[in-house]
Amino acid sequence: MNQKLLQNIEFTALDIETSGLDPNESEILEIAAIRFDRDTILNTYNFLVKPLKPLQINAQIVNGITPKMLENARSLNEILPEFLKFIAGSALVIQNSEFDLSFILLESKKRGITIPTLPVFCTLNLTRKIFPELKKFNLVALRDFFKIEKMNTSSARHSFHEALDDSFAAMKVFIYCVDKMGYWSETAEKANFHAKGYKMIEDYIRQEWLF
Repeated sequence: MNQKLLQNIEFTALDIETSGLDPNESEILEIAAIRFDRDTILNTYNFLVKPLKPLQINAQIVNGITPKMLENARSLNEILPEFLKFIAGSALVIQNSEFDLSFILLESKKRGITIPTLPVFCTLNLTRKIFPELKKFNLVALRDFFKIEKMNTSSARHSFHEALDDSFAAMKVFIYCVDKMGYWSETAEKANFHAKGYKMIEDYIRQEWLF
């Protein structure tokens, strides 16, 4: 897939919400993805995840996820295999790919689950390369710069980080970057950029310090 033209590839923008910043200590609370191609959103995936440990208040401040919201959530043991099936055969689009993949790779490793071989586009790195004049490259700043609206303004969590909405924003940022550079007619290998050279899932798996 890395040698296919971007215009012929399906992508999956994904995002997770977690109980903290350290994948060895924290848990995934929400996982979401948007499958898309150059012109269309093809499918979406979004589930809350029941944690094994009590939820701390600092996580709720960031993502608005409360213990009550998680009462009927499914476990990561159920969700992770179907999520990996959802992203299979696509190129991943992630804002700050090192963070999200550190959790996903560690949780997959714990369960002996094999991650599919996929290209990974990090919108944090792409925007730093393509829009060096920007002072901030977090998703909030990029939303403002690209004037990206919320995917679901009626959500009860609209003022917090939501995994599906952040996936939507990452997708939009990626499309803006590819449009600006005329990358649709380039291969995934040529169009991709990461300051550390991470372009495939395997590049992240080799960096065991990530997880």
